[in-house]
Amino acid sequence: MNKYLETLTGIGRTGAVVAGAGIGAAKVIDSLSAVAEKPREQQNRFGWFAVGTLVLTGGVIGGLMYCKKKAEADKICREIRAKAEADVLLMEAQARYKNRIASSTTAISQDGDENGTHEIDSPTEKRVSWFEYYHDKFPTVLLDLPPIILDFMAGCPEGYEEAMLAQLTATLGAICCSRVQAKSLDGFYKRPNLQVIIEAPSGTGKGLFNHLYKAMLERRIKIDSENLVDFNDKKPILQTVGMAASSSMFTDILAYNKGVHCMAFEPEIKTVIESMKAQNGISQDLLCKAFDNDTVIRMNKDKTAPQGTFQVCLNYVLTGTPDAVENFISRNGGIPGGNAARICWCVLPPVGKEIPKLVLPGDTSMKRIHNLIDQLAEKYSYSVDVDGHFVPAPMTTVDLSYVNEVLKKWLDNQYDLAIVEGNKEREVQRKRFATIAFQCAIVYHVLYGCPTKKADRDAVVDLTLYVANYFMERYLHKFGFIQNQTHAKFEANELVSVARGMTKQQSLAPVDPFGGRDRAEIWYEEYMRNISYSDIAAQYNVTKDVVSSAVRRYREANNLPCRDEK
Repeated sequence: MNKYLETLTGIGRTGAVVAGAGIGAAKVIDSLSAVAEKPREQQNRFGWFAVGTLVLTGGVIGGLMYCKKKAEADKICREIRAKAEADVLLMEAQARYKNRIASSTTAISQDGDENGTHEIDSPTEKRVSWFEYYHDKFPTVLLDLPPIILDFMAGCPEGYEEAMLAQLTATLGAICCSRVQAKSLDGFYKRPNLQVIIEAPSGTGKGLFNHLYKAMLERRIKIDSENLVDFNDKKPILQTVGMAASSSMFTDILAYNKGVHCMAFEPEIKTVIESMKAQNGISQDLLCKAFDNDTVIRMNKDKTAPQGTFQVCLNYVLTGTPDAVENFISRNGGIPGGNAARICWCVLPPVGKEIPKLVLPGDTSMKRIHNLIDQLAEKYSYSVDVDGHFVPAPMTTVDLSYVNEVLKKWLDNQYDLAIVEGNKEREVQRKRFATIAFQCAIVYHVLYGCPTKKADRDAVVDLTLYVANYFMERYLHKFGFIQNQTHAKFEANELVSVARGMTKQQSLAPVDPFGGRDRAEIWYEEYMRNISYSDIAAQYNVTKDVVSSAVRRYREANNLPCRDEK
């Protein structure tokens, strides 16, 4: 009887193993069927992945045949099934992502055409969203992605690629690459200082970015929360902070961080606005300083607080509705102040019938990602010594001359395009956005392991050019029109008349629009010719009241008639 029961138990155990593995295999087979009609290259990639998964599953099944304890077999079966389901979800997401990309017939070349765009085929003009317009000009081609970024981008909803790439780049730049620098085209060393705003109406899935942030930095957030206990005694380096932190608290963090970046994520930009209104949180001045790692100075009577000069190292990602974003910009120095051009602007597509979903890596993959983040953070951000002291990583200088070569061509192309378009703002801001792209390149370079192989360097360059184009075009769409009006007004006010035959000294003399006559006399004559005060004021760039007052005083002083008395 005992032998009979043992036989039945063995059969049951084996059946459970086979069933659990079968579920995973079935899912893989279903996924293979789903991509059966895809291009041959994708079939091959997907096929090898699936074959590997099936071989691994078969090996595990063979090993499990020797298990003698039913509890162990059941546990392993559950783990196999869970891992199979997670891997299949990831594989399906990768297949969808790569299929979307493969459908784009035009890729962004390394050098691009003269202006980085192509003409619309149809001469018939129609109104489309900027999102559609941009992706017609710059098809999304992001096949070659570095570790960590690829893990998360594989499960990215369609149309969210640029925004998610921007968030991942800013976050990893702060957490994993803080103490890395590279010499840019202007001869100065840059660090991965990145500020991102993701804009979209309510109900478009902005909350996905909050889920991504928490999942990616779960371990780092927990560490920082523990280090907040006895903050002033520990003097820890904190990398995950809130945008609503008091200005005093944030200055303390900057002091203790010793040049290591903080990373702030705020799912509601309204929270930041309210903090700025109350003047008790991170200020617009600090956000501006963060772009170039400028410093703040604290010298007050509170001897318990850190005193001195501290470097502002802060990356942030904010999401919000268009109205809230506009309010943020108006409070953040406005467009003329230059703060808008320091930001990586992103927009989400309109939501259709299908609700956007983010497929995160499975538990095993997520553990690997967290381990890699920890390794990079210890090497390029900070570590904790045996005595519990927080030690910033030494500054690492990487060679990005290969990126500079391509960005120089991009800058030249942007200048040529600005002339063709008559777009002064493109000409003015091209250097700023080349700098932003360069700072992104630092992150990609590190994630690729500081590559020397041409293929990996080409991948860094492709990503750098893509973000340069996206951030530039998005900024120009939002702010280009109003800024170009400002440029035009300034240039018009700076114009002077130079007659032929004049000496250099004569040509430099200021131009008198009244020809040496009293302006009131000129205005009175125009007034008597039935030209309105408003038209006269517009012609001479003054207000209507100035013209009317001058005409009245001139008429009364010289006892001249009114227009109606003529």
